[in-house]
Amino acid sequence: MKKILYIHPEENIAYLIDRLENTEGDTLYLAADEYPELFMDAVNMKLLAREATVLEKRIVIISQNPTVLEMARNVSFDIIAENATELERQDEVSSNPIVAPTEQHSEQEQEESIPVRVIRDENIRIPSSYDEVLMSPPRDHDEEVRYNHPEKERSADVTYNTTPSSPERVMRGKSLLTTKFVIISFTTAAILAGAAFFILSPRLSVTVIPMKESLRFDFQAIADSKTSVLDVDKSKVPGQIITIEKEVNGEYIASAKQDTATKAEGMVTLYNEFSSSAQPLVKNTRLRSPDGKIFRLKGAVTVPGATVQGGTVTAAGTVETTVIADEAGAAYNIGSSSFVIPGFEGSSKFASFSAKSSSAMTGGGSGEGYVATADDIARAKTALQSKLTEETKGYVEANIPKGFVVLEGSATQRTPEFSANQPDADGKFIAHIKVTYDVFAFSENDIAALAEYHLSKKLLDARKALPGTRVITYEREAFGPNRETLSFTVKASELVEGAIDGQQIKEMLAGKGEVDIQKILSANDAIESAEATFWPFWISLAPSNPKRITITVVGS
Repeated sequence: MKKILYIHPEENIAYLIDRLENTEGDTLYLAADEYPELFMDAVNMKLLAREATVLEKRIVIISQNPTVLEMARNVSFDIIAENATELERQDEVSSNPIVAPTEQHSEQEQEESIPVRVIRDENIRIPSSYDEVLMSPPRDHDEEVRYNHPEKERSADVTYNTTPSSPERVMRGKSLLTTKFVIISFTTAAILAGAAFFILSPRLSVTVIPMKESLRFDFQAIADSKTSVLDVDKSKVPGQIITIEKEVNGEYIASAKQDTATKAEGMVTLYNEFSSSAQPLVKNTRLRSPDGKIFRLKGAVTVPGATVQGGTVTAAGTVETTVIADEAGAAYNIGSSSFVIPGFEGSSKFASFSAKSSSAMTGGGSGEGYVATADDIARAKTALQSKLTEETKGYVEANIPKGFVVLEGSATQRTPEFSANQPDADGKFIAHIKVTYDVFAFSENDIAALAEYHLSKKLLDARKALPGTRVITYEREAFGPNRETLSFTVKASELVEGAIDGQQIKEMLAGKGEVDIQKILSANDAIESAEATFWPFWISLAPSNPKRITITVVGS
């Protein structure tokens, strides 16, 4: 049964060659009479013969046109000088009916899992017969007529042998054409034909939109303050306890008055000219001024030893400290003065230890003044704690080093430290409260590493994660014994899309028709939708060469 290919009225040599490549069978029959111009061009026929040799296919030309038959013989094609339609009818009578090369399917029979649209690019200029003429060597129409009808009179510039009907005379007549003209014409035609073959060769462009979805991969994790190494298999990350202090203060009013007596205070410098050994002095050690007024050390202090050279003190050891009057009253608001230490009286140290003040003692007095009651102190403390809570919202998080995560409820507050000054003459006093937090934190990078590990176990080969789309939140945090560990749930999600293997798709589509292309693209679960465009618009098969198929992935 003969496989006869009929030529499309707008078909060019490039598309015909592509049809031969994609048509099964060792022997192919070409019906040339519908479009004989294609077979009257020497360049076209040589291209066709070359490709037939490469494809290892036998080509038989069916035509009743003498010129077509002669051109076919010139390139060693077999010929059949009959009507192709009648020949096919006779073939059908003697054998089984020819099965159409491509099974037709209705739209209802095509079960597509994804939308695949096939379109044709009609925005190109269809080659006309004038293009074929431009691609062919010039020839004289009258000479063709004379060639087909040797009995007619020929031009005077062509010489023949005495036998008019001999084909050898015709070929000798052609050989008289100018060699230069033939070479130039053939070269030009070959270049134009090659360019047309490349430009007009069938192509397929496929635009693909990958499948996108949000992938959830929640997992449990533990932060351990006793470890410094990340363990992805156990979902354990190093924990860290960070200490943060916060202090607030405020001005408040004392509500009570009472008779008050205040003691004068000031700064003195103690001198050691006794020896090179340091001398400790306890709290409340007495100092006496020349007029007999007693002041006491407000705290313990040690006076450094003197500098001694050759048994002689060359420089006294000194230290500065605060003293307070032994009694209340303005009488102790004395100016700068010198002091002795009565405790050393009667010993050798008495003359070698002394003290001096460089400024006046102040604060001594008596009379009525404001005092803060217990209720005043309680109100101040409550107000400061409320202020501390308000200002601490976000304060802890803001003071956590960059790159660390602190979960709600993971901060431990120590007992607040409260203090208040004595009210001034207007009854105002300043209260202070300081709180210390021990915050349990862990590294964002460690959690990211755990997320990558758990994502890799959920991600299929046909999917890939999109950078910058990961969302992580935490819940169900709980401390372990002694608050050394913190367990929690990581709720993670990431946008993933289908991984498109363009080269694999090209190879699968090569040489396929519209129906097969739709099936192949629909079966790919990495594709959300696709659009296939044939070029030129009249072709219906993808090129057999994957390099002439273009895959464009949208949105990646």
